[in-house]
Amino acid sequence: MAKSGPGKSHRLGISILELSDMFPDEQSAREWFESIRWPSGQRSCPRCASDNTHTVKSEKPMPYRCSDCKSYFSVKVGTVMESSNIPLR
Repeated sequence: MAKSGPGKSHRLGISILELSDMFPDEQSAREWFESIRWPSGQRSCPRCASDNTHTVKSEKPMPYRCSDCKSYFSVKVGTVMESSNIPLR
């Protein structure tokens, strides 16, 4: 009989409880994703790659706007989460 892979005690990663402790609210999750996506702190448009972006007054669902291509975007645009209604948290 073939031996199966390692059990749960040998798996690496974090649990759901640890994840919820990391991100107590949606704002903290969004800030973390932005720090990963734009590590230098300089936002860039996911459509035209311009750095000429600014924050818009209405934060939901697209809190940023590119001044060059005139498109609105969020940290989700250009990722697998783009069309998802699931919150980042």
